Amino acid sequence: MQYPEKEIYTELVARLKAHDYYFTDEGHTPPAHYDWDREQYTDAAEVKEYAFNRPAIFFRFGEMEYQGTAGFSQKGTVPLEVVVVQDKFVDAGDGADNQSDYLKLLEYKYLINNVLNLFQGTCFRAMVMTSIETDHENRNLHVERIRYTIGVSLVREVIPPEA
Repeated sequence: MQYPEKEIYTELVARLKAHDYYFTDEGHTPPAHYDWDREQYTDAAEVKEYAFNRPAIFFRFGEMEYQGTAGFSQKGTVPLEVVVVQDKFVDAGDGADNQSDYLKLLEYKYLINNVLNLFQGTCFRAMVMTSIETDHENRNLHVERIRYTIGVSLVREVIPPEA
């Protein structure tokens, strides 16, 4: 792996798109937007005017730590946060007319995890989910975060000396 974020992002989007049928079979809409996480979904993002279709999946890579090995590679771990964003025009209150629609929203992050957890790409080892949470800071959007750790081997390109 020479460019971890690029290679991981590309494979994850391809995997999720290849499993559109799974979301449909479970009574959900497949993800409609994939992107790098620039917090387009926060209330402050309205000023930035980043429009996107929902449900949306955003990817945020954390600090990647590497250890040197012999040769031209380094072993490392890549922390990845997958942010799941859905519209929230439903009421969670007990007895609300559309409470069941709200409860359906809660399933989506687990569907995403079913597709991604333990997935091993062509250039990275199996993804392992480390945590999952709901972000309660958004008013009209249902935002959930799934965190993974991914093992990688970073292969350094050998640059020949100048002649």
